[in-house]
Amino acid sequence: MRIRRAIVGAARGPRAVLAALLAVGAAGAVRAELPPETGHGPTSATLSMPPSKHWVWINDFVFPHMTDGMAYLVDGDTGRYIGTLSTGYSFEHVVLPRDGKVIYSPETYFSRGTRGKRTDVVTLYDPVTLGALDEIAMPPKRSSNLPMISNAALTDDERFLLIYNFNPAQSLAVIDTKTRKFVREIETPGCALVYPTGPRSFFSVCGDGSLLLVSLNEAGVAQQKRTRPLLGVGGEGGAHRSNLVLRLVRRAGISHRRRCGARDRRCGLVARVGRRTQGRLAPRRRSAARPEREQLAALRHHASRGVVDA
Repeated sequence: MRIRRAIVGAARGPRAVLAALLAVGAAGAVRAELPPETGHGPTSATLSMPPSKHWVWINDFVFPHMTDGMAYLVDGDTGRYIGTLSTGYSFEHVVLPRDGKVIYSPETYFSRGTRGKRTDVVTLYDPVTLGALDEIAMPPKRSSNLPMISNAALTDDERFLLIYNFNPAQSLAVIDTKTRKFVREIETPGCALVYPTGPRSFFSVCGDGSLLLVSLNEAGVAQQKRTRPLLGVGGEGGAHRSNLVLRLVRRAGISHRRRCGARDRRCGLVARVGRRTQGRLAPRRRSAARPEREQLAALRHHASRGVVDA
């Protein structure tokens, strides 16, 4: 009550203001005792191995703090926060192998924060302690485009980690996960991103609507073949991307079927290649103004199930 009266009386003059401040300060001095620090502050713990299948990595690439990328580990069942990785400038996403024994994170650093000498690395993190295990240096060319899951991916056999470069020449960095070394750079002029298609194969999408098909041998040496244009480019064709993907799937000899109800806005294309690879190409939510404009997101390849989804 004394504090309230002093504050109310503050408008009556400078002396009243001073009295109010003194009263608040005196009250604060009485309540200034802080609890002991035992059990507070930064804590660390070891996580279970293998990690829970319900744990989710949330990649934080929020633009206001691109210089300090983060990846957060959260329990998908309870929403409980578990841990954090500091992942550098223009972070996009972590790459997780099937066995869960390591976490790959393509990262970029500048000696002066946002300027200075640039260093690109793949950092290997311990999934139990979330501490850094190792770094693999690679050419400072990693693309800093809008985050897409296909900026970096493992081949299906997880022998090679492929990272999309743009400087502005386009290429792919090949990392050998067995030797933990950068082995080579594959030039992909006019073609972007990485979509795994087999144990040592993948494709990139090219600006003229064609696909660049690439296969790797044991040493990571690439053999390339470019298809004829399969996707229309420019004009209104870009407004019907789902139809273009359907056309691409048909021309590639992939059987397909639709799996959705008449009112299902999240219907997707289910594609099957032989008996081994199954994929799902799912459009984002349709625009209310133009329902036919189905915006396809980046295709994501789950090597463990051979699934590609948006």
